[in-house]
Amino acid sequence: MPLTRRSRIKEAWQHPVGHDVLKNMLRRTGRGEGLLRNPVVANLPLPNLDRIAGPGFCDMLLDMAAQEPDIYAYQAAEGQAWWKEAVVYQIYLPSFMDSDHDGMGDLGGVIQRLPYLARLGVDTLWLFPLLDGAGCGGECARDFYGIQQDLGTMEDLVALTEQAHARGMRVVLGIDIAATSQEHPWFRQALEGEKSAFYYLRPGFAERPPNNWGQNAPAPAWKWYPEAEMWGLQLGGPGRMDLNWDNPTVRAKMAKVLNFWLGKGVDGFVFGPVNQLSKGNLEDGSPLAYELLGARGYEKYAYGPRLHRYLRELRAALPGDVLVAGEVRGTGTEMAKLFAAAERGELDMVVDTSHLAPKPPAPKQKNRSEDACLELADLKEYYLEWMDRYHEGWMPLFLESSNFPRIVSRLGAAAAYRTALAKLLATLMFTLRGTPVIYQGGELGLANTRFSAPEELRDEASLDLYATLRERMGEAAALQKVLATAADHARTPMPWNNTAKSGFTGAEPWMRLTDGTEHLNAAVQMEDANSVWSHYQKLIALRKKARALIYGSFNAVFLRNSKTFCYFRILEGEKWYVEMNLTGKEVVRPGRILRSQRLALSNYDTTARTLRPYEANVYRCD
Repeated sequence: MPLTRRSRIKEAWQHPVGHDVLKNMLRRTGRGEGLLRNPVVANLPLPNLDRIAGPGFCDMLLDMAAQEPDIYAYQAAEGQAWWKEAVVYQIYLPSFMDSDHDGMGDLGGVIQRLPYLARLGVDTLWLFPLLDGAGCGGECARDFYGIQQDLGTMEDLVALTEQAHARGMRVVLGIDIAATSQEHPWFRQALEGEKSAFYYLRPGFAERPPNNWGQNAPAPAWKWYPEAEMWGLQLGGPGRMDLNWDNPTVRAKMAKVLNFWLGKGVDGFVFGPVNQLSKGNLEDGSPLAYELLGARGYEKYAYGPRLHRYLRELRAALPGDVLVAGEVRGTGTEMAKLFAAAERGELDMVVDTSHLAPKPPAPKQKNRSEDACLELADLKEYYLEWMDRYHEGWMPLFLESSNFPRIVSRLGAAAAYRTALAKLLATLMFTLRGTPVIYQGGELGLANTRFSAPEELRDEASLDLYATLRERMGEAAALQKVLATAADHARTPMPWNNTAKSGFTGAEPWMRLTDGTEHLNAAVQMEDANSVWSHYQKLIALRKKARALIYGSFNAVFLRNSKTFCYFRILEGEKWYVEMNLTGKEVVRPGRILRSQRLALSNYDTTARTLRPYEANVYRCD
């Protein structure tokens, strides 16, 4: 039954959209699930939510839930698939390897480093950015059929896919299908009237945007184009113009784009945010959405009425063995099921980045550096929820990307324990249920870079934030604030060796090199059996041999112990046990190790009765 104002809170909690909206509300307001599970509260009509979350919350929830009127009986994808067994390596092309010595990484550099990736054990390459883009960090296309000039040529891509395939590797492409650059020919033609139906263009007056959508006042989701006397919708940021997926011509053209890249040897796609493809009406958003979700109008565009239909159409236009994954922002486990259910034919995997969203240090950790904004305990709770509620679905397992600072720095471990922590994170990624995704440099345990001036930064968003904060906070404080979340930490050139340019280029690199390359580089670590790189290699080899670590059930134990994370992976007669110390201090082992449990891999050289700081062990159970 559809949710109405007469529905009770417990009915919204059981509804996939209602559940995730309520979870988000609880998280934002600092409340626990116990509040809504209380029988008295659970049986109250939905309008009572306004007393908890604020006026207008009930209507906002009903707006979103109306797009999925019934409680959906989820049937997870079953069986084997190449992308379930894959070990993915995400390559940020500008900083991976420079083959033509112009200071910027390129496709030829990836070809040069294929032996390195093969030795590590990687079998799937995720390339991003690649398409010809302008502004927006290369995330939105200026030409859907072209490659960014500095990154190589189409011939280079074909050569890469052919050589990767010869090694048993696949190549997937990161692509934004929701928007284009404002420099795309379609948009320039739209301003002239020829393709205006391709975008959300609205006539009006410069002082009055069509609605209040956006993250800040008055309405940054819209940009005024005086030459056309039109407003253009740019939900993803300045110059990133939203495509109108209600237009069947746009949908047909995007299907043609994807099949073009498949013809070049690409094996799949990872889409940018897809849950905004279908917009509802263009009415003003609830002020409460800004307070709870950080964006006005979110309830109008985050889960539109025709979203699932458009994704099904797109998937049907592609071959069946192609990987189709997509980022779905602001949702949770229940809505993720709606995108990834096999019989709905939409996405194979849902990409969720909520576990990497910045969090302030806990009160007891006021002495931690400002960039140490994550907790291992929070990551544990995140994965426990996804392993439990999304247990038969499939998710990419990643702890880093090109959009966030380095994870070992964000977790705030002392320098003496960073290697142990990096190995623990690898253990987590390769023993949970899902597809592990290594972000370049993660296999070396790279930490944040000590940027000393804004001139060293390249990320446009970071530089814009610095310019805004400098007037209010002063230069030093503004830079420190920006560096807490700067994507540049993850975009420094890959350190291949300890030469002057780290083996990345023979020219001046496009951005400064990372710190500590004399011992964190790949050449050194590949020859060290105890390095982070070698630990990744061992974990990859173990996962490829142990089917239970891929397809086995996930059974967590000792859940009341907040300092550890312990679980079994079981498939038929095969059983593995994983134990991890989530703290930087020695802790008592929550359960004794049995004689039938044989240590297969550890991030420490010796065994001990207790769990040492960030200790992570994997046992084979006979």
